[in-house]
Amino acid sequence: MDSYDKYIGRILDNRYEILELIGAGGMAYVYKALCHRLNRLVAIKILKEELALDEEFQRRFYTESQAIAMLSHPNIVAVYDVSRSGTTEYIVMELIEGITLKQYINRKGILNWKEALHFISQITKALTHAHTRGIIHRDIKPHNIMILRDGSIKVADFGIARLLMVQNTLTQDSLGSVHYISPEQAQGGLIDARSDIYSVGVVLYEMLTSRLPFIGDTAVSVAIQHISAIPLSPSELNPEVPKGLEDITMCAMEPDLNMRYATAEEMLDDLDDFRKNPSITFTTSSKNLNNKQSAEQSMETQRIVMQPVPSITLSRKPVTTVHANPAELPKRKILKGARELSADEYRTAKKRASSTSTYVGILLIVLFLVAIIVFMWQALGNDIFGSKGREMVDIPTFVNRRYEDIINSEEFSDLYNFRTPIEVYNDDF
Repeated sequence: MDSYDKYIGRILDNRYEILELIGAGGMAYVYKALCHRLNRLVAIKILKEELALDEEFQRRFYTESQAIAMLSHPNIVAVYDVSRSGTTEYIVMELIEGITLKQYINRKGILNWKEALHFISQITKALTHAHTRGIIHRDIKPHNIMILRDGSIKVADFGIARLLMVQNTLTQDSLGSVHYISPEQAQGGLIDARSDIYSVGVVLYEMLTSRLPFIGDTAVSVAIQHISAIPLSPSELNPEVPKGLEDITMCAMEPDLNMRYATAEEMLDDLDDFRKNPSITFTTSSKNLNNKQSAEQSMETQRIVMQPVPSITLSRKPVTTVHANPAELPKRKILKGARELSADEYRTAKKRASSTSTYVGILLIVLFLVAIIVFMWQALGNDIFGSKGREMVDIPTFVNRRYEDIINSEEFSDLYNFRTPIEVYNDDF
């Protein structure tokens, strides 16, 4: 009998009757259960037995319980109870009848931008509520977003959420699907609310295009793309995506923390503006670039070298910049109707610069090869094709003489041209 089967049929604390397994995660199993006291169906998350005796996992389980118990929002799965029955640690949650956003995308493919806007606004509202209470989700992805029959959504599985004021490094397995994690999370650094915003941007990207921004054969290859690559814009994959919604998507997915939305509320404001006026566009002002530079300078002393994530081992230890309070994050405000450098223009410029560097490198290599050919022609051409008109001379030996003495000697300077010497080591001289 599998380890999770033994819970089916049990009654925890003479109240919760376990009916069936409905899911499993890295830390716990999730069951459908009946609360006999209130006569309602609930979901119960039970910590895996092999982890229940591990103090570190037990501490994380308690942290999760305390974190999600603080949340009360229509777009977040509610927590009813946190308890222990013997050696069994468990959390009682709202039972959601519906499908995941991932299942919905797989069935439907590309979502209409209005439907995508409807879903992403609710997700952003849920995160705004959590972030203002110092809680980050850390694992935002379509698999953890439930769609109810009425079209509303609920963000589920704050199972790896931590209290924001208790910052911890991701030194264990990567928490969250690698296709949705932020660059700083992929590097194993300290993360904040902006990491959730990046993941929300990836979810919006997937809804608008039915594709992930980065794919690869391994988790490492995908993680490296999050850190260093620039994805195709949504409109390149789906021309029906409005420019304004694309701007919001790419701002949320900005790899530079200081150019990304500073808060979920800020992103929600732009979503609301777009809903009121779908023809609106958003651009990044040069003032924001100055804010980025000043923020980097002011936080220079706060940089911390982090341990890499074991499941995504990179070749260096990343350096990340951390904010302790979302209210203190550098604010990146998008100006409406401005003519400054746009997000697309910014990315196009970066791509053009990369292409230019490639061409310059190729040109330099060609010039170097031409120089080598010319040199070889001058040095060997006459020897190969004829030696008429040449004067044969005896070259004196310079063994045991200093190079400086030779080139400064009038005896030799009138007869010979000296090139930069090549050092050759000899045991006799």
